[in-house]
Amino acid sequence: MKTELDSTLQSHPLVSILIPTYNRAHLLGETLDSVLAQTYTHWECIVVDDGSTDDTALVVSSYLARDSRFFYYQRPETFKPGGNGARNFGFQLSKGAYIHWFDSDDLMAPQKLELTLNGLLLFSADVFVCKPTSDSHSFATTLTNLREEFSTDFYRTYLLNRLSILTGDVVFKREVVAPFTFDEALRKAQEFEFFTRVFAQPLRIVFTNSGLWYHRETMDSISRLSGNLNEHQLNSLVYLSSQLQKRYASDSELLHEVKRYGRKLYISLVQAKKVRFVFTHYGFFARCFSVSYPAFFFWIFYNLLTQKGFDALRKKSSQSL
Repeated sequence: MKTELDSTLQSHPLVSILIPTYNRAHLLGETLDSVLAQTYTHWECIVVDDGSTDDTALVVSSYLARDSRFFYYQRPETFKPGGNGARNFGFQLSKGAYIHWFDSDDLMAPQKLELTLNGLLLFSADVFVCKPTSDSHSFATTLTNLREEFSTDFYRTYLLNRLSILTGDVVFKREVVAPFTFDEALRKAQEFEFFTRVFAQPLRIVFTNSGLWYHRETMDSISRLSGNLNEHQLNSLVYLSSQLQKRYASDSELLHEVKRYGRKLYISLVQAKKVRFVFTHYGFFARCFSVSYPAFFFWIFYNLLTQKGFDALRKKSSQSL
């Protein structure tokens, strides 16, 4: 196994940075500044606007005038509204040998692309995975705890070990993601669902603990909104769990794990007294707990009234599998 990185890249492949955005005019400039500051210079940055009503176009126009590596497009109607439609359209426009989806309110370390390409080329890897940093003023300048893994079914590790891999962590070789698109029906856990499919193919993956980007959680970020149990996102989570249960129906270990997502959602809903949503998806939640419909009806009211009984449901579902 190689232990040292080359000080300079042996080749200079194009990296496509794909940024979907919606009403981020107040943050997008800092994100684009972090792209502009990259020490690795052979990149293109494609910003896809998902229908912003603020000054996003004005903000981006200054970057278009300053540097020809920036591109700006409106998401066409042929792609569904939402981040996934913008991500898919951006990929369709891209030309890079490597693909890096990035969010419009996050920040890149100046050496992010340089270190990423060094890691990818050093190991002839298909995928590079780093970590976010907790401090926007303190980025890694070297790669630490570097390791490689070749796997034909990394999706199993990803699902069963519940690894946290965010969009900004990952850079892909183009041919690895070319057969796939983001599911445009999803409003939540988009990258999670996408990764489960991408990681199901034979891949050489390089991991590092280095913090090469900053994940900025704002008051209107998707991750914060999900904590408020947004209806669209709740429907997406039910849809996602249902799709995964169908996909892994013949794999008892994975089926149990993806049902866990539905059980976790149910508990959050009951604790928040979101009764209407629970009954709207009554059959789905009963299947997640692997209990009969009459028994589950009783448990809903017991859980609502006492805020207890969840452990008994979890035990029952485990015995059923």
